[in-house]
Amino acid sequence: MSLDVKKVLRSLLVHAPWVQDLRFRTEARVLAVLRRPYRAEFAGLRTIEARDPLVLDIGCNRGIAISTILSMKPGARVMGFEANPDVAAATKAQFAHDARVQIVSTGLGDAPSEMTLHVPVYRGYRFDGLGSMDAHAARALFDDRLLYGFDRARLVVEQKRVTVRPLDEYGLEPEVIKLYVQGHEPAVLEGASETLKRSEPIVLAPSQTPSIDAMLRTRGYARYQWVKDRFVAEADFGYVVYYMTPARAREIGAMP
Repeated sequence: MSLDVKKVLRSLLVHAPWVQDLRFRTEARVLAVLRRPYRAEFAGLRTIEARDPLVLDIGCNRGIAISTILSMKPGARVMGFEANPDVAAATKAQFAHDARVQIVSTGLGDAPSEMTLHVPVYRGYRFDGLGSMDAHAARALFDDRLLYGFDRARLVVEQKRVTVRPLDEYGLEPEVIKLYVQGHEPAVLEGASETLKRSEPIVLAPSQTPSIDAMLRTRGYARYQWVKDRFVAEADFGYVVYYMTPARAREIGAMP
């Protein structure tokens, strides 16, 4: 039986949690030197013509996507939103000496509120990247497909009260929004309606997610994926896919 390398690494993390921090720091440095994205589809960001685009990373977690964004577009300004205050503080410290990056310790949603963030903890290790506003989602991600030797009795879900605001309250004009918040994306998009209408940003969102796809299509967006050296219309695979209005698609050559 062949071993799943990623599954092996996740299984090791619960016994040696320091490996995760080392992994993120090392991966970010290597990718920065090589100017390679941590996910192949992020290479499509190079096609954006603006020299200093404002890019929003909603659900920035430990900042690996921020590092990739800056590798693809060194002149970009990145504003990262992270609901988990502990993770936000660590990511803010990581980029403290980079004037291009601002980390905001708040969640985004469809209305100002306080919500509960559910963070799965297994054998004492916090899988903060899988934290969700949906308690069921935080638990459902865990089974023996994720970890070797999984024991559900050792899984607990911590709860953190977090501040939530609509993106529209910030009055931003982003060129790009990367959105990945473990099932909370529809609420974020609802609270970003005016921003989407005003700026028509390119949106990078989870692939194969009908709820996101439907919401963005009602706002005039179409789906694309970056494949090797071009955008392919309607492709739906990978970590994230691109959503663009016709005007944005023409700007970066995604439409004939």
